Amino acid sequence: RADALLLTHLEHVRYCTGFTGSSGALLLLPDRAVFVTDGRYALQGAREAAGCEPLVVPTGGTLTEAAARRAAEAGVGSLAFES
Repeated sequence: RADALLLTHLEHVRYCTGFTGSSGALLLLPDRAVFVTDGRYALQGAREAAGCEPLVVPTGGTLTEAAARRAAEAGVGSLAFES
């Protein structure tokens, strides 16, 4: 019953996007998928998660914080996440 889902386990992110790096998350919004990573993987993420909107975390931020902000900007009221 959530409005969106945040995948943070790399195995699940890899399965859904093909991303093979070591730092990534996937935010599944009702109308799009957002691939979240840090600056080290910006180019690789854009190439491997090509069907997703890219979101690069600013220096000092975390993947989950950036994803939560993007979800809030999209009007998400409830966000499901992996345990």
